[in-house]
Amino acid sequence: MTIVNPADGLQEEWLDTMELLLILGGPMSVYEEEAYPWLIEEKRFVKAALNKRIKTIGICLGAPRKRYIYWIILCRRGLRRK
Repeated sequence: MTIVNPADGLQEEWLDTMELLLILGGPMSVYEEEAYPWLIEEKRFVKAALNKRIKTIGICLGAPRKRYIYWIILCRRGLRRK
C-alpha cells in the first residue's frame, strides 16, 4: 500500500500499477479549489482512475469528491438523469 498526500503531487502513471484508489477526507469542501489548489490535480487524477475503471472508495469528503467527478463525466457524456 502506498499513501500519498495529493498536495505533494500526483503522477498519472501510478494508475498503471493501481488496483484500488481510496479517497479520504479533510477540512475542505469539494469546491474550495482557490484555498486548496491541489484539489484541481486530485480531481483530474480521480477522473483518470474512474475512466480506467479502477475501483475507488471515497470516505468522508472523499465520497462527495468522487460523486462530483462522476457527475462531470456523466454530464459530458450526456448520460445524466434529468
